Amino acid sequence: MASPWLDIPLADYEGHMEHVGQARMLERVFGHALRMLQPQSVAVLGAAGGNGFEHLVGSGVTRTAAVDINPEYLQALERRFGSRVPGLAILCGDLDDPAIDFAPVDLILAALIFEYVDIGRALQRARAWLRPLGTLWVVLQLAGTDQTAVTPSSFGSLARLGSSMKLQDAGRFRDAAAKADLAEISREILTLPGGKRFLSASFAAGAFGRPGQKV
Repeated sequence: MASPWLDIPLADYEGHMEHVGQARMLERVFGHALRMLQPQSVAVLGAAGGNGFEHLVGSGVTRTAAVDINPEYLQALERRFGSRVPGLAILCGDLDDPAIDFAPVDLILAALIFEYVDIGRALQRARAWLRPLGTLWVVLQLAGTDQTAVTPSSFGSLARLGSSMKLQDAGRFRDAAAKADLAEISREILTLPGGKRFLSASFAAGAFGRPGQKV
């Protein structure tokens, strides 16, 4: 079955995300992760048109992999940042595609991705892409709210995502990450003005049992 993301224009996606307040939230998480971890190599899963990529400019990151399933999104990203982000590699495909490989990296950013994939397989792949003690930083939309998964907006094409979107439970996600040898080291609940709740959390590869790690 074709991904619904292939039928959503980038202008609709970016307009919707700006309207509902999620674009600014994700851009801030992107910048915070780079400042906290100061990685040299980064992969962004679900890169879309490059929201947050401005933080890579002058950051010291020397290699970035931008991954998305929609080639039109990636074309826009390359136009916007191809000459500004050093070592930028554009990779088009889903997380099950064996051709998607950028290992090893220090940091993987995956915002609002795990709602659309098989979590176990995706976490295993993320672990394989990371350097030892590298970091997976995720943003998950949390289940348990009374609101619709996709906030209504004037960008009607986004509504088609509702049937394929699976909201997450923070505890179950942490347990699934642990099975993939990814230890939770930080977590924060982010709440938008409309009431939707998101988990911003980081996980270290191979960190179990190491002194000084918060697990």
